[in-house]
Amino acid sequence: MNKAANSYVSLELVNGILIASYLCETIDLEAAKSIVQYRLQQFGDKDYPAIIKSSNVKQVTKEARNYFATAESCQKINICAILAKSVLTNVIVNFILHINKPPIPVKLFSDEKIAMKWLIKNKPKQSHSVKRRFS
Repeated sequence: MNKAANSYVSLELVNGILIASYLCETIDLEAAKSIVQYRLQQFGDKDYPAIIKSSNVKQVTKEARNYFATAESCQKINICAILAKSVLTNVIVNFILHINKPPIPVKLFSDEKIAMKWLIKNKPKQSHSVKRRFS
């Protein structure tokens, strides 16, 4: 299976990279946990580099942000690029990443091609425990 979707997220595996497009405008803790659980059900067979497309998202609650920065939510993701199109979203996401440091490498991009190149160049050669922290 290369594609899957529920009411919160659309998932697609393209050239070994998991692309997650958030479909909802607000992500609260329930939505965040549902997104992670669904991703693990559909693509939990191995570790993947991932791109998160967040253009539909207008709000992420503090509880959801905290959850997304945990080892639990990063299971089976070994590196992550977040796509944000607006300047405001870039500022907010960078601020959030500074406060809620995830246990895997995460970087913000406005261009999907550049994000893909970064993932391919920096993806771990072998699986890393999500407890290890990168800068």
